[in-house]
Amino acid sequence: SIVIGVVGLAIIALFARHCTRAPNPLVDPSLMRNRQFTVAIATSLTSMMALSATAYLGNTYLQSVTGREPLSAALMGIPMAITVCAFSLGSARIVRLIGARRAFIGSLLTCVVGLVVMLRIGVDGGPWAYLIGSAIAGIGYGLSFSLVSDVAVGSVPTERAGAATGVSETSFELGQALGLALLGSLAAVVFSRVMTTDGAAFRGTLGDAVTAAGGDAALIETAKSAYVTGVHAALGTAAVILAVMAVVATVVLPQKSNAASAE
Repeated sequence: SIVIGVVGLAIIALFARHCTRAPNPLVDPSLMRNRQFTVAIATSLTSMMALSATAYLGNTYLQSVTGREPLSAALMGIPMAITVCAFSLGSARIVRLIGARRAFIGSLLTCVVGLVVMLRIGVDGGPWAYLIGSAIAGIGYGLSFSLVSDVAVGSVPTERAGAATGVSETSFELGQALGLALLGSLAAVVFSRVMTTDGAAFRGTLGDAVTAAGGDAALIETAKSAYVTGVHAALGTAAVILAVMAVVATVVLPQKSNAASAE
């Protein structure tokens, strides 16, 4: 895995070097010199990281820890899907009421509140925290996803709008991948570091640990608790990242944003 990581970083470095020298690069690095544009892209990246991690880890929690069937677990994700859709479509009205800057910052803080509520999930009880927290976070995700494009495109010259849109859309895809890779890995690392009663670290997935327990109720409970601890670590980290982004957006975005509002 280390070799793969090194190769990946080398490829990224070569690609970045090519983009800085090409007359018409696929990704224009000069756009990142615009602070408003950079904040918008970083917001879409981190918000998508949080959303993908929330959906994946939450669904696994509902199935493997609370024992729900896949269909039941999927149905519990509907409230977040509804709020994401509703507030994405209704973002224009919200912008007209409070302004683009406040809506943008508020969307990040709403995501943070939802993630903090989800920290209440546990081995015994907690699905209510997932339902309420994910729905609250969905409000923030829906707003931020809609506003990111407005802020990103509105912060660059008209002739660069196409390039800005391309980078914005790419950041969503990259954020989803990074959310699963980084936050998912964080949850797995925390899970594996928690020791069993006999002093051995958990190996593999929660399902592997439960199978290896051989019906030992205490050991299964410990494994589930370790997984929940890992989920808490991932969600808490996502909340901190989005809180930092909210502070950065507060400092960088102008009081009267020049981003075009959604019609």
